Amino acid sequence: MLPPSNGGFSFPVILDNIAFRGTVTIPITDIPLRLARVYEAAGLTEQARRLDEEAARNTAASEARVAYYELLRARGQHAVATQGVETAEAHRQDLARFVEVGTVARVELMRVEALLADAQRLEIAARQGVAMAEAQLRQRLHLEGDAPILLGESLEEIPAPPTNLAELIDRAWRSRPEIASLERQSGALDANLAATRAGIWPSLAGVFNVDIANPNQRFIPATPDFNTTWDATLQLSWSPNAALVAGRTASRLESQRAVLRASIQQLREGFEMEVRSAYLGAQTAAASAEAARRQLLAADESYRVRRERFAVGSAISSDLTDAETDLLRARFAVVNALVDARESLARLRRAVGEREVEN
Repeated sequence: MLPPSNGGFSFPVILDNIAFRGTVTIPITDIPLRLARVYEAAGLTEQARRLDEEAARNTAASEARVAYYELLRARGQHAVATQGVETAEAHRQDLARFVEVGTVARVELMRVEALLADAQRLEIAARQGVAMAEAQLRQRLHLEGDAPILLGESLEEIPAPPTNLAELIDRAWRSRPEIASLERQSGALDANLAATRAGIWPSLAGVFNVDIANPNQRFIPATPDFNTTWDATLQLSWSPNAALVAGRTASRLESQRAVLRASIQQLREGFEMEVRSAYLGAQTAAASAEAARRQLLAADESYRVRRERFAVGSAISSDLTDAETDLLRARFAVVNALVDARESLARLRRAVGEREVEN
């Protein structure tokens, strides 16, 4: 061993060194100013995506409801067309008896037979329309197989539309998921903007270290033993480059937020006009259905009177044919008007944000 050269003290030379270090860094200012805001923005963005999904589901459900009503229309038209064939056939049979006894010219029978053929054509077209409407509804509902579709609604009643337009507009603003989604996206931009602005300023972090070393340099004199020491430090850091980038990013986010808020206002105005249009359509459709029903009553009474007169020979065949045509048109008009009233209410429900299905 060399003689001591430090006033009589000597330290052993330890060649083997083993050390374990654990470090915990806590971003004191970043947690509330940046990380919490980023977490908040992520949650709001997730909510916005769920609301977008809900809007898509509602749109698909509304389209399926309209397809359902179109099947209701097709079956109603087929029923009317079948009645038209039966009415024309009864007229042809009555007229055939008159032709046999010589009280009516055969040309009248030929005209009625032509009308019967046209009624049969309408029945075939209506039957094909039912098949097409069923196929469309199956496609909307993703139904498989050829099982019959049972309709749970009839065309007996005229649905009454709501009358409080202001309440409907308010419901649309509160219930439409599209608006709620944009509001969540705006909130997410606010949170991201706050987190970005925090990057302009210095950040404070706490650092805690634990050392388990053999030898531990903090122990004097050093001994070949494991010893544990710790230290805690506060670090204040700031980067001019990061601050510059954060400022530019914040400006971009502010512009996006302004555009998004303008879109929300524009969407509110658009939904208001959509509700107003659907409301007017529902009111008009209900009035049209009532008018069509009254016209059907008049056409049915006219047909009854002319048929009775034709049966006793006081009315000519063309009068009864005209009454049959008017009755057939009135029946078709009632079916169309009643279905239109239901479809207009479906569009109004969609406009105010009423859910067709539960999520």
